[in-house]
Amino acid sequence: MVAHEIGDWGGMERQLAELVRGLIGNGYNVTLIARRCGVTPDARLRWIKVHGPTRPFLIAYLTFLVLGTLKVWRYRQGLVHTTGAIVLNRADLSTIHFCHKGFRRNASILRNRSSLLHRINSRLSAALSVAAETVIYQPRFTGHLVAVSRGLAAEVIGCFPNLRTTISVIPLGVNECPTTTASGASRRIREGLRIPAASCVAVFVGGDWERKGLRTAIRSVSAVKQWHLIVVGSGDPRSFRTLAKSVKAEALVHFVGWQPSPYQYLLASDVFMLPTAYETFSLVTYEAAAAGLPLLVSKVSGVEDLLMPGHNGWFISPGEEGVRATAERLEVLASNVPLRRAMGLNSRHAVAEFTWARMIDAYRVVYQRVQAAEGSS
Repeated sequence: MVAHEIGDWGGMERQLAELVRGLIGNGYNVTLIARRCGVTPDARLRWIKVHGPTRPFLIAYLTFLVLGTLKVWRYRQGLVHTTGAIVLNRADLSTIHFCHKGFRRNASILRNRSSLLHRINSRLSAALSVAAETVIYQPRFTGHLVAVSRGLAAEVIGCFPNLRTTISVIPLGVNECPTTTASGASRRIREGLRIPAASCVAVFVGGDWERKGLRTAIRSVSAVKQWHLIVVGSGDPRSFRTLAKSVKAEALVHFVGWQPSPYQYLLASDVFMLPTAYETFSLVTYEAAAAGLPLLVSKVSGVEDLLMPGHNGWFISPGEEGVRATAERLEVLASNVPLRRAMGLNSRHAVAEFTWARMIDAYRVVYQRVQAAEGSS
């Protein structure tokens, strides 16, 4: 297994951690080549550390590309499973969580408010990522691809049509929501943020706030004063506090920073809101469904497999054009408590099939298929 990082701190990293744990539990021996590993040591797990920086992305990516390739060449044994286009070795299988070439095709809908230096770094990093995908996502380098959603698979096929016959879709799993102490934790969080008991609470979870639509979320809440917004994740709170103040919503928006688990904030909320411009799975949306929340999320890859409009939420639009429609949905949910509860229950039912055990079993089937194909070639 080859990855930049693996552990319980992000969607992609968590998926890898659950997969490795599941494989070890099923008797597999796993050699992990990675820069960082958060999986508990085990006799069946061997971690080969790749030393190097974690940022800026351009330097970190190039360093891992070189050193990771050398590590795979030296320690290669059995099936090689990579995570994206990160090494130049032949991979039997590669899981795609993000298609940089596909994202570049959609990037025109985003507004870049960063500094000139940051924009230069981002453009160079994007160009390098796309170039690496163009080289590595070819049959001679990658035997089989796994996309984490149907939408992402379609995007990958559009970008790399020669891999059309060698791609599978295996969604991520979702942890069961710990609801045993939900009411007490919810009350403490609301009281700690000084949110009135009669107010409704929307929650936004994620980093990269520009892409994920925090501006739209803040403006939508500002238009419906009975709602408060909890923002979970890392970003630039100063500029977004300025935005909240400019729309007279500074008392309605609460920044709590990065959290190791979002569940306590999901359970303290009445709706999950993510007007994002681009996603390939959005694990946090599935976690919000597991917490029993109605979903107000853009129609992006992965979410379209979970959200049924009018049943467990509604699709909303990113950008300024989506503010009014999102505010209207918030008004409906604020005034109709039975509908809010029914949608939350429907969300929990819809997400029940997305388990880590199901994901692990699906990968084992793909491994067997890849092994059989390698043996017959």
